[in-house]
Amino acid sequence: MHAATSSRPAAAMVRPPIPFHPHRHPHRHPPPTTAPIPGASPAHASHLRANEGPWARGFTLIELLIVMLISLVLCLLAWPRFEAQLHKARRSEAQTALTSLLHAQARYRSNHRHYARSLAELKTVAPSLRHYELRLRGLPASDAGGADDDPFRQGFVATATPLLGSTQSRDAPCAELRLTLDGQQVFQTATDRAGSATDACWPQ
Repeated sequence: MHAATSSRPAAAMVRPPIPFHPHRHPHRHPPPTTAPIPGASPAHASHLRANEGPWARGFTLIELLIVMLISLVLCLLAWPRFEAQLHKARRSEAQTALTSLLHAQARYRSNHRHYARSLAELKTVAPSLRHYELRLRGLPASDAGGADDDPFRQGFVATATPLLGSTQSRDAPCAELRLTLDGQQVFQTATDRAGSATDACWPQ
């Protein structure tokens, strides 16, 4: 009897799967099923499931480095133009100070026979400049009327140069802004870092 039982084929000993009946097994859950996407065709739904992986994993380190490198290159390309516009905007500080100095010298000349030889002699509070330094000097001897004449009798020369350590010191095209009063004529000139005259530093 024992020998006959052991000689039965193995396939006959496997029980067939029991179908699921909710009424017979109230505590068991039915096998999970994939709900179709509303309004999507089966091919479109399978395409969405196939594309879930790359979006779910996020960005890799190499992708982030590439984005940062592109941003750095764009910043380096745009920086020279941005710095030139920044220098141009800061020149208005020196231009306004030189114009105010011209008016102060005119008031001083009305009470004296010459123009002030220094900023302290004007007895006015010099404007607090963040990027420039103002200086006064007399006219050259040929314009003042002779070597022995007062160089501040007919006019003066006022200059504005960028302060050392200021970012405006990199403004090479306009290293010095100059306002010259010679008699009744006013000249607005400028020189670059090499000392050559330039016309790009004053508004036209």
